[in-house]
Amino acid sequence: MLAAVYGGTRALIEASMARLRGGLPGYFRLSADHLFCLWTFANIDRAESDQLAAYIDAYAPLIFKDNLRAFVVGRGTGPLKILFLRGTMYAIATVLLISGLVLLARLAFLRRPSALLAAAGLCGIVMHGAMLLTALTAVGLSRYAFALWVPLTLGISLSALWIVTSAGKRIA
Repeated sequence: MLAAVYGGTRALIEASMARLRGGLPGYFRLSADHLFCLWTFANIDRAESDQLAAYIDAYAPLIFKDNLRAFVVGRGTGPLKILFLRGTMYAIATVLLISGLVLLARLAFLRRPSALLAAAGLCGIVMHGAMLLTALTAVGLSRYAFALWVPLTLGISLSALWIVTSAGKRIA
C-alpha cells in the first residue's frame, strides 16, 4: 500500500538510497540502537523513558505520536532489573557469538566440528545474523526478537553444553 501511494517500490528504494547517501553515520548509529533494543527486548529504564518521550515531543509531527508517547511514558523499569536483564542478554549474545565464531573458524581451517558445536554455532550464527539484518533494515522492536526464541534457547543450551563438555575433556 505504501509503495502504491509513493509511486511504486522503485520510488521507495530510490528514496531509501538517497537517505542512506545523505547520512551513513547516522544510519549506522540508528542501526546500533536497534540492535541494542533487539538484544535487550526493548526494555528501558526510567531515564531512557523520559529521554524517549522528550525525543518524541521534539520531533513532532510523528506518525502515531500519541500511541508512541503513551507506550513510552512511565514504561521505564527499575535500575536493578534493567542491569540484570541487560547483563543476562549480553552474556547470552556473547556465548552465542563465541559458538558461532568457533564453528566458522573450525570450518575455515577444514577441521570437522563436533555435532554439538555445529548445532550451537549454527544457532549463534542464525541469532546474530537475524538480529543484525533486522537492525539494519527495520526497527528494534522486541516482537522481532521474540520470534527467535527457538534458536535463542536452543543455541544457549547447546552452547553451554558444548562449553561444559569441552572443559570436561580438557580436565580429564
